[in-house]
Amino acid sequence: MGLALSFWGIKAFVTLARQWYPQAREITMDGRVLAFTLAISVLTGIIFGLAPALRASQIELTESLKEGGRSSSAGGRHRTRSIFVVAEVALALVLLVSAGLMMNTFLRVLHASPGFRSERVFTLEFRLTGTKYLDVSPMEKTGFDIVMPQVETFCRQALERVKALPGVESVALIDWLPMSDDRGDNPSRGFTIAGRPAAVGGEKPNAFYSAISPDYFRVMQIPLLRGRFPVDEDTYSTPWVVVVNDAMARKFWPNQDPIGQVITLDTVPDEERPREIVGVVGNVKQFSSAMDPRPEFYASYLQQPKKTPSMYTESRLHKSLVVRTSFDSKSTIDSVRQTVAEMDKDSPVFGITTVRDVVVNSTTFERFIMQLLGSFAVVALLLAAIGIYGVISYSVLERSHEIGVRMALGGQSRQVLRLMLKEGLILSSLGLAIGVAGSFAATPLIGAFLYGVKAYDLVTWSLVSVFLMAVTLLATYIPGRRATQVDPMVALRCE
Repeated sequence: MGLALSFWGIKAFVTLARQWYPQAREITMDGRVLAFTLAISVLTGIIFGLAPALRASQIELTESLKEGGRSSSAGGRHRTRSIFVVAEVALALVLLVSAGLMMNTFLRVLHASPGFRSERVFTLEFRLTGTKYLDVSPMEKTGFDIVMPQVETFCRQALERVKALPGVESVALIDWLPMSDDRGDNPSRGFTIAGRPAAVGGEKPNAFYSAISPDYFRVMQIPLLRGRFPVDEDTYSTPWVVVVNDAMARKFWPNQDPIGQVITLDTVPDEERPREIVGVVGNVKQFSSAMDPRPEFYASYLQQPKKTPSMYTESRLHKSLVVRTSFDSKSTIDSVRQTVAEMDKDSPVFGITTVRDVVVNSTTFERFIMQLLGSFAVVALLLAAIGIYGVISYSVLERSHEIGVRMALGGQSRQVLRLMLKEGLILSSLGLAIGVAGSFAATPLIGAFLYGVKAYDLVTWSLVSVFLMAVTLLATYIPGRRATQVDPMVALRCE
């Protein structure tokens, strides 16, 4: 059964982790690992089966025949079983608390604002390929590729054609959509601030940089905090402008208004022009809702140098189109995809999805950690419940004579049930106490994965403790209920 579950578990792991875990598809059942786990399983069975066997073989015959001898030996075995149950409950609490904290994190991440509105917005990506869009011949001499004017022409025509489609309210484009899987391919750009001394080494300011169409902020409903958005009149031949997010404004101009400040990118010194900051917009979370926004600035795709270093070529040719629709409609999505694809048969169109799905998919890591810890917690919870059930059941069997005497002398069923529940409650309480101490040491280890919740969240700890106590009491109640049904005459006759 374990081997079958292992094959299923590997498939589940690969399915859940393939988006971020390196080489997840190469994970398979390994013969050496299988041999190791088989050896450990056999060794565990031998050791934990040998210990009680040795104890049983050392029982003295005269002591076992005495009236109190049986009770003494049974008590020792009972204490050993109880210790294991307490350990199981403690371990279950540690894993349940960790899983509860990750579940809390996942829910908070899922409902955290990414900085834009994703309702009725979908996206698709396209990459322009071919020599008509990029001239790489100067690279060896100058170190730069030449971005051809057809790139700007294609982007402008794509925006115009898509905007004219039925059901489309507005459309815009950006190099890489926030929170998309490819967002990491958009590196930071270094820049200089006019009027400040040039920085040296690692002190040079840098931030994320995106080329956008003027309507991008309106389509994504990113709020304007100060100044203005880029407009269609901001072209290559007019003064170059830039918009910064609030995080960038606070970091580089903490005590002054960034509007009117001038920065210059360092990518293409002979073509790059000074850019005046004309607006400050709200922060957008670039990678995940669980990560704080980083400084970022935006410029119109119409105000880009003709040259580009090879490391930024992909950003110049790759675009994410974002479309806000009047209503959710598959036909509108198909129309947009077909319109863009027909403009150039050699340039691929891909990544068609809703922006809401993009946001949800950005929580893959948090969801995976929650599911992984949750799986271990469920196993630990089952072991704890089975352990308590087994101890109380065996206790009922061992104490059948005692219970029969109690019932024969007028004991009530509820008194017997209370006796059994008390025993289970003591075990679970000890396990909870030890588990709380263990959780204090364990939960800081997952602190880096938490968002919006502290490692020592009292609400999570309390709910998990109550839930575990309820499970253990249920596991106690079932054999305890059976104890109340013991027939005194049968119990006494057996003894």
